[in-house]
Amino acid sequence: MRPRIQPLLFSTLVVMLSVVLLSGCTALDRLIPARQGAAAMQPASGNFQATPNPDTALLSEISGEVLARQPLDTDYASVADGYELQARGQIQTLDDGRVRVDTSEGTIVRLGPSSFFTYEGTEEQDTGLLVRLRITLGEIWVILGGGSAEVDTPSGLASVRGSYLSVSVNPDTGEVYVTCLEGHCGLSNAAGGVELVAGQTAVITNADLPPVVGSMSEEDIQRWLDFNPEATLVITPLAGDEEPPEPQEEETPTPTATMEAAEPQAQAPSLTITHDVVCKSGPGSAYDDIRTLYVGTTAIVIGQYPGYWVIEVPGSPGLSCWVPTNVADANGEASGVGQVIAPEKPTKTPKPTRDVPREPANSPTVFENIYGFTGMIYDTEACQNAFLVEVSDADGISAVQVVFSAGDPAFSSPTYGSLMYAEGYWGGTFSVAAGYGDTVYWRIRVTDKKGNVVESATFTYQDMYGACAPFP
Repeated sequence: MRPRIQPLLFSTLVVMLSVVLLSGCTALDRLIPARQGAAAMQPASGNFQATPNPDTALLSEISGEVLARQPLDTDYASVADGYELQARGQIQTLDDGRVRVDTSEGTIVRLGPSSFFTYEGTEEQDTGLLVRLRITLGEIWVILGGGSAEVDTPSGLASVRGSYLSVSVNPDTGEVYVTCLEGHCGLSNAAGGVELVAGQTAVITNADLPPVVGSMSEEDIQRWLDFNPEATLVITPLAGDEEPPEPQEEETPTPTATMEAAEPQAQAPSLTITHDVVCKSGPGSAYDDIRTLYVGTTAIVIGQYPGYWVIEVPGSPGLSCWVPTNVADANGEASGVGQVIAPEKPTKTPKPTRDVPREPANSPTVFENIYGFTGMIYDTEACQNAFLVEVSDADGISAVQVVFSAGDPAFSSPTYGSLMYAEGYWGGTFSVAAGYGDTVYWRIRVTDKKGNVVESATFTYQDMYGACAPFP
């Protein structure tokens, strides 16, 4: 038995919903979610305000192709400097796209090419204002304007309290890579979490493993400089590029007839860097980078190993690192320091590839708030049954349908009813021919603008002859 579909205009559905709210005599009132009045959606082009309104973000420094959409929009559109994005709005940069996003409380977010980003908005907490962001793929840099920020990713949650954080998501592997240029940062997933300080990194390579901590490389620092001119304010202190203190001459007491010349004071074992070098956590390239030291930097020698000096990191008491003996001049006292044993070599975790991530071939389709009959209906053929759904897809939506199958869970001979879009929902009302006691199977089918088809989970209701009302 083939179902008989009678699609109606969505305006008819709106009228029916109004009747339901007034009379309360049908089952439609159970299908409509409570909705607040939606704010007017901002167009993708036009006149823009100079500063962002509360809980919005202002776009600038746009280069290349940058697309955006407001929370209630279904499609993305190209935007220009001055575009104001509402909370829960989304931005997509193409292969050549870059953009700066200034939130209403003063935080700066920059997006690199081929990135997909959502501005979730701000939230007042006991500890101050929290900025919520989301990155699905690509790379962003966050310069915090105050309070704290959280960046949600498909594999974990990154956070920053202080100033400078970058987050990149590799769409091919799902790896998340975080750098903490300044302030206190963190990265966590279901397996655990780590806290970071300036100059450290963290990577999630597997959802079942906690993040792994490392040190920022010169490439990491250069990417900060390439995308963020503000980074120059903190790069020099991070790199440890301190000017060596000028040596001061010691006065030698003049001997007198009644006293002998004073013994010269012993010097501390020390060295001076003669070639720029990366000071490591052990002897060799297999160990982690600790700090870049530049020509002229002086340091206290605390140990020696064949071919290496172990020094105290300048400006960081209690932190040590290793430099080859052929890149530094050590004083005589350094030869008297004790021999040390090399630490165990660390297990290297590959970093995410630094290639610019590319947009996936098919963006995910997200179903939200699916409403339709799932119980017993007296007569599915005579009754107009309503169906509503919220759907989002970064590729755009071409069509949304309800797929029906009377008595056949395999959907061997399905019938389709087209839904229409209005006020944030896709909706329609349909009647389906079915025999007494038959189960009607139905699900939502979405076709995006690239031709990809995705279907929701399957729902059911049962036909019972009688009036149009829900089964008691």
